Amino acid sequence: MVMGSPYFGIVAVSDLVEELDAVIFSIDYGLAPECQGLEIVEDCYAALHWLASNPSQLNIDPSRIMVAGVSAGGGLAAGVALMARDRQGPRLCAQLLMCPMLDDRCSSVSAAQFEEGPVFHTAWGRKAWSWVLGEQSGEDGVSPHVAPGRATNLSDLPEAYIDAGSAEVFRDEAVVYAGKFYNSFVPELSDARFGARAWMHKYNTYFPSDPKANADSLEKERFEMLQGILGHVGKETYIEPPFRVDYGANISLGERFYAGYNLTILDCAIVTIGDRVMLGPNVSIFAATHEIEVQSRKDNIEFAKPITIGNDCWIGGHSIILPGVTIGDGCTIAAGAVVTKDVPSWSVVMGVPGRVVKKVAALEGTA
Repeated sequence: MVMGSPYFGIVAVSDLVEELDAVIFSIDYGLAPECQGLEIVEDCYAALHWLASNPSQLNIDPSRIMVAGVSAGGGLAAGVALMARDRQGPRLCAQLLMCPMLDDRCSSVSAAQFEEGPVFHTAWGRKAWSWVLGEQSGEDGVSPHVAPGRATNLSDLPEAYIDAGSAEVFRDEAVVYAGKFYNSFVPELSDARFGARAWMHKYNTYFPSDPKANADSLEKERFEMLQGILGHVGKETYIEPPFRVDYGANISLGERFYAGYNLTILDCAIVTIGDRVMLGPNVSIFAATHEIEVQSRKDNIEFAKPITIGNDCWIGGHSIILPGVTIGDGCTIAAGAVVTKDVPSWSVVMGVPGRVVKKVAALEGTA
């Protein structure tokens, strides 16, 4: 959106022309800051509309048009797909989004992890978004056509392949975007869950046979096992087995995290838990959910919303935290509560559904 030309990166996909009998159109869209906001997406959409309107002239099949892009181009491809749906424009057959730049808020865990670095990092991303959106960057009201990560409705879109590396700044926003609507039985997700189940079997049944083993050595071994499956594990983390996850890789735990027996985290979207958080037994954290309309469930379609729990929280036994919830710092969630909406910091929550019944004093030196 801020640099490049129609020829940038074209060599990498040129082999597909012959291999797939495809035609590749690379769009010369306007760049920020000279062009801003929807202007850039409108350039791309205009090109799509022209392609779909002239299939015989271009010798293409209008039912087989796919949008694709890398980095900012991946975000533009996603925005064009949303725009085509919302305007009832050309029907796309697929989206190919490679390490897509989707969200101007730059607030994910991976954004924090890669704030600086030798390659593209969050500080550069914020600068790029400021050129694209001006003073609106990071504020309310940004169009999802420009920043697709802000979209709340991903229904009736073409199938998408979303690529994101494990050590890159756009990793988590790509995962969150993919998690908003997906078929949970595609082979890649089935394989990932199978791997997580193999790990759970080992973690939940392991006990040292070495006669020299003790509580400290067991804690160290379990910590190393957690590092092998979870996205991030802070120091002094301890989880009593049995512990169950969907994937594991979408979970980030802060320092001094403790969970009692039978913790279940359905991490189909990013689950972020802060420092010094304690969970009682039988706590369930569900990022995954379904539409209430029956047809999408028949079609195996799920969606997921990220969950965030702040620092210094206590989550009582048998509590349930539902998709999309953010719990602020210093909160206490009473045993058996079902948390259905965001909880402000320094609150005590009780009941079904959970409601704030008390506020506690904020600790000095904390927000």
